[in-house]
Amino acid sequence: MPRGLGTGLWRKTAPALALSLVLLVAGEEVPAASGNAPRPASPWGGDARTSGTPKRTERPAGQNARPAVPVRAQQSGPQNSSTDWVLTFSDDFDGDSLNEAKWSNGFGWGQSTRSDYGWCDAANNVVSGGVLAQRIDKRPKGGQPFSVGCIHSKNKFAQQYGYWEARIRAARCYGSRTAFWGKPNDESWPPEVDVVEVNGDGPDRARRAKFTVHWRGNGRHLQNQGEYAGPDFSENYHVYGAEWSPEGVTWFVDGVERYRTAAGASALDDGGSFYTILNSQVIDRRSMCGDIPSRSASYVDWVRVWTPAPIEARPPVGPPEDGEPKGEGNCRFPVRLQAETPLPPGSGEASGAVASQRFSGLGWFIRDSGNPASLYAFRLDPKGPPKVREVPVTGAANRDWEDLAYAIGPDGRARLYIIESGQSGGHHFVYEVPEPDPGAARTAPARRYRYEFPNHRGTNVESAFMVGRHLALVTKTSPGRIYRFDAFSESGVNRGKYMGVLADADRVSVVRLSPDRRTMVAASHTQAFVYEGLPPVTPIRGVVGKKPNRITRIDNGVNVEAGDWFPSGSCQLLLLAENRNTYRLRLGEPVPQSGRATASLD
Repeated sequence: MPRGLGTGLWRKTAPALALSLVLLVAGEEVPAASGNAPRPASPWGGDARTSGTPKRTERPAGQNARPAVPVRAQQSGPQNSSTDWVLTFSDDFDGDSLNEAKWSNGFGWGQSTRSDYGWCDAANNVVSGGVLAQRIDKRPKGGQPFSVGCIHSKNKFAQQYGYWEARIRAARCYGSRTAFWGKPNDESWPPEVDVVEVNGDGPDRARRAKFTVHWRGNGRHLQNQGEYAGPDFSENYHVYGAEWSPEGVTWFVDGVERYRTAAGASALDDGGSFYTILNSQVIDRRSMCGDIPSRSASYVDWVRVWTPAPIEARPPVGPPEDGEPKGEGNCRFPVRLQAETPLPPGSGEASGAVASQRFSGLGWFIRDSGNPASLYAFRLDPKGPPKVREVPVTGAANRDWEDLAYAIGPDGRARLYIIESGQSGGHHFVYEVPEPDPGAARTAPARRYRYEFPNHRGTNVESAFMVGRHLALVTKTSPGRIYRFDAFSESGVNRGKYMGVLADADRVSVVRLSPDRRTMVAASHTQAFVYEGLPPVTPIRGVVGKKPNRITRIDNGVNVEAGDWFPSGSCQLLLLAENRNTYRLRLGEPVPQSGRATASLD
């Protein structure tokens, strides 16, 4: 169970305890953050009157409770285990507003709490002094008698398997519920994992923490629930955690295991990646919430999500798809997505891109319909401005070029495959071009191959990737369909072999298989879908039908169109957007590059 970076009761990194939040109403104390943020104002308005800190939470250990195994920050792991843990998501609720890059108001499906008596109102999520307060107001809205606070990470962060943990002080009013939970990013239900639910069971107390998994079996909704009757969870902050693995779910309170179950494990797996939800709500129409505001809110100090890494690859199934995988075998978990230097003005939209395996630090991109039939050599130099140089392609016409793929042939020569989508009408074509020197006046003559998909002749394609000498194309459909081409002929029509679907990948424009073939990333205009633990000998068969292990949000409105592992052989996916912005999705440490030529674009 990961516990680094402040996942114990008090943050080890905080040099001092924060001042507490105190409400004017009824003069009752509201919990303080564990960091160094200034003392916040009341979430109902007004200034805090006094200072103080919450009492140190006790760590009770019952007779049957097994102490949780601590995990240190980053790249560490539980004792007696070979598994490492990596922090993939966190929020300390610093500042004075919700981080919209991580959270949205409400639930993934909307503002209604459905079976309850509340409506999610953005005004009920108050961030101040390092704490998220989720108020419950007796204020009708959306046809419901109460307004409540709810936030979710759908389409911004989602993950399959790992450890979810948050430091929370529950609401205490009768009829309230404080909830920390997750469900599939595709909004299917069940399955669901409730990290914790604490009900205000009155009078003015909340002493039962409930842990639940929901799933569907034999056409019915099924659930398994555990409970821990502890102290009044509305008096102080407590740390609630749940570890989800293929074997089931284990729950912790303040670092002590309180419940575990294997029930519904396979059905949970079928849900793919789960997004995270934090909310207050009302579960009884007779609720007294809102009568005394200081008792009618839950408080979240921080939330963390971890992933186990590395994820072991599944055993190979079937004959090898081609050759041996390359790379260091460390492209197994996303670390972060960061913005990079934009391409120079005048570069235009890059519709496909690859990293050169011959020229260190060099990449190639193409542009789509209405642009010249050219390759563009580019270099992103951290010590200087980005550089781009055009190299016309001999014997080719750009009707609608959408992606590039790169391969080293049996003769040792590097080849670029230019994929034409066919969406502008007419036939689909692939152009094969020997990789030119970036200083060349033009390329060698291109070969042209006509291709089509069985039963889907008019389908648009914007993404391609290589597995050894096999070219795979992914359709821009929901979900994407994968077709594999084992060889090309200039005479006749080349028909791809249908391999299956890329689950949940919605209209993707970039698909790349990591150098070690254990991870695949598929990017749409605004999201990256990450598929981990693939069998390196048969990665296409391994990814077909597999739910993504996590989903990472890319900036809204940038329209990612191209990308590749850059530099070649690394675990860093460089993404190029329509507006010339570039982004780097880091999946691990880069593989050292050596023994390759260098080229200047000057």
